[in-house]
Amino acid sequence: MTVVSGTFHLGVGDTFDPTKGEAQPAGTYGAWPARMKRYVWVKGETVVQFHGDGPRMIAYMNPADDPRNVKK
Repeated sequence: MTVVSGTFHLGVGDTFDPTKGEAQPAGTYGAWPARMKRYVWVKGETVVQFHGDGPRMIAYMNPADDPRNVKK
């Protein structure tokens, strides 16, 4: 993961807690192991590039937040 612009906030665990996350400013890069539970959020426009070996999966803590579940 590379933060191209803006600020990407990153936390570890099963439960979203913005007081425990860390701000990753533009230029930050890193990686984490498969199946490691993380939560992320942004404030304002932020561009992030994800790279590495796949397959990749995004699991939403709250299924209602998953845009694939929106009924049209």
